[in-house]
Amino acid sequence: MKIKRKNGDSGIDYLVNDGTLNLDTLKDKNVIIVGERHGYKGDMDLVGKLIETLEPDYILVEALLDYVLHDRNSKLLQLKKPTSMHMYGALTKLWLEFSLKYDRPFIGMECVDWEQKVGGNSLVDQFEVREQHFIKMIGKYSNKGKVIAVTGDTHVRTIKTEQLGEVSPLYLKYNGKKDSAVIRTAEGEIE
Repeated sequence: MKIKRKNGDSGIDYLVNDGTLNLDTLKDKNVIIVGERHGYKGDMDLVGKLIETLEPDYILVEALLDYVLHDRNSKLLQLKKPTSMHMYGALTKLWLEFSLKYDRPFIGMECVDWEQKVGGNSLVDQFEVREQHFIKMIGKYSNKGKVIAVTGDTHVRTIKTEQLGEVSPLYLKYNGKKDSAVIRTAEGEIE
């Protein structure tokens, strides 16, 4: 299992999806945040393995917008819609197809009205509003059971950037805690 470390520090920074993760070490966690490259098969495969190993009560996915998919019928209903009807188009369709493999609720955790809440073009503001919404959704469902939350890897960034703002609040809230963990893609979008 690869553990990314900052500046040679001996402290755990975050887990990395490099194919060697021992998923059994995550069984005692109530919240697992998975940073993924949107639509990348290797990252989606990890989510599948996590579902099979950890048997979460809820799978929250950024790309599923605000959909609440408790059963096969609700998943199929959304899947029947044309790709253009989904905010994230083909990516949403890919996650809808993926959700059909599992008899578990899949919940969209995107803040679909973030543009109205931000009111401008600032990417920093967009990320702040969206990531705070992700935290709210994770909190809501983690109070009911075990959660796997899947978001773009950039939303679990470990550094401040001019374009995206501060270190991700998701990373700060859930990484390295007793009951939660953050797993990032091996080819992270941003440190």
